[in-house]
Amino acid sequence: MNRLRTTLATAGLPGALAIATGLLHENWRTRLPDPIAVHWQNGSPDGTADAGVFVAVTLATTAVLLVAGSLLLNWKTHRIGVGLSAGFASLPAAVALVVLVANLDVADWRQADGFLLALSGTIGIPVVIGLLGALMAPKTGEVESTTGPSVGLRPGERATWSGSATNNYLPLLTVFAPLTFLATDLPLYFHLLFTATVAVALFAVSRLRVRVDGTGVTIRMVVFRRHVPLDRIAGADVATVSFFTGLGLRVNPLTGDTAYKVRGGEALKLVLVSGRSVYVTVDRPAQAAGLLNDLLARDGASSPGTGSATLA
Repeated sequence: MNRLRTTLATAGLPGALAIATGLLHENWRTRLPDPIAVHWQNGSPDGTADAGVFVAVTLATTAVLLVAGSLLLNWKTHRIGVGLSAGFASLPAAVALVVLVANLDVADWRQADGFLLALSGTIGIPVVIGLLGALMAPKTGEVESTTGPSVGLRPGERATWSGSATNNYLPLLTVFAPLTFLATDLPLYFHLLFTATVAVALFAVSRLRVRVDGTGVTIRMVVFRRHVPLDRIAGADVATVSFFTGLGLRVNPLTGDTAYKVRGGEALKLVLVSGRSVYVTVDRPAQAAGLLNDLLARDGASSPGTGSATLA
């Protein structure tokens, strides 16, 4: 149900507007000048386009934005993020609709004096759709169910896990930085500073360490350190992240999910009680996820037990 509500809010509303705009264009073909006014300056039309081409381009742009939004959003997305996505995706179709209305029943495009109508509609329609999308979206804070792995930790037993991940190939990319010598005529000190900056940045995202114990999860990534207490974690699992979405500390502003990445591939996934997720590209993530799930499954996970174990 939550996934359906998010889909209807982010794709259904802009999609319905795009379909309505396309149908209205077909119905109004004989009532539009050729070409139509598509741009105004100081209240007067000063730019034209073929109506069919203009509508086709704007509706195709809407489709592209819907696909892009679907790659960023999921059912846990905050209502603000859903509203922004819905409003932004509806903008091209809104522009097409108000431009058609401004040109309706005029003999020549120079007579299209609907500048204020076009301006207010271009702003107002996406705002309305954004608000409707935010209202349709499910409430945040709902926790994703997870049945992740286990390491078979016995009741009363204490355990810790430590792991790391290193991408030794990234710092080697620094060798390409001197190519700026060939591309620009900037002073030598700039090229040296640029090369040093690239080297530091690549080193900063090339290695990380993770520790799991009864207090939670600690993530260290050169300049970044984060501790996630156990009581803020709902579950853990193994997920796959893409190299092509970037390395280092990555934050999805719409979902609130965070990723600590030195490579693509398998990663430890922490499902937080807030409904957000944290991804860490550490080696052997199944062991870390299993220990976390076992610690969460028993009462008094951080209290002294009868035995101890170390997983590495």
